[in-house]
Amino acid sequence: MRRILFGFPRPATLLAWSLAGLVALGAGGCGPGGANGNVSGKVLLRAEPLGDVDVILCRSDGAAIAKASVRQGGEFKFDRPIPAGAYSVTIESNLPGPAPPGPGKIPERVKPRFAGKYGDWKKSGLKADVKPGRNEFTFNLE
Repeated sequence: MRRILFGFPRPATLLAWSLAGLVALGAGGCGPGGANGNVSGKVLLRAEPLGDVDVILCRSDGAAIAKASVRQGGEFKFDRPIPAGAYSVTIESNLPGPAPPGPGKIPERVKPRFAGKYGDWKKSGLKADVKPGRNEFTFNLE
């Protein structure tokens, strides 16, 4: 027989239901349908590996959700799982610009060594359809 204390279930019952709810919420993940994917790949410029750039994933509204730096050999890997879904991709230079003109100034980024369209999520034409599990993409820039 369950005892109810002042109109409330026993503390152990309340704790059990609370834990069950937290487990159910945690199992859902944070992407559509609760699924995430691990994303890695290569960036090529005219079929040659490109370094010193960042790969940025953007939602359909243009908001950047994740950024990965491209290493030597053109390879990149996002540090955390990415929610499954379709993303636009931008590629931006991560090299510092010329020395700032005075103390306390932050150097500007240099212009990419390729057409500027790749830095605009609407114009880049680069897409990543992230699925649950492992995802590898190759972005070949012209």
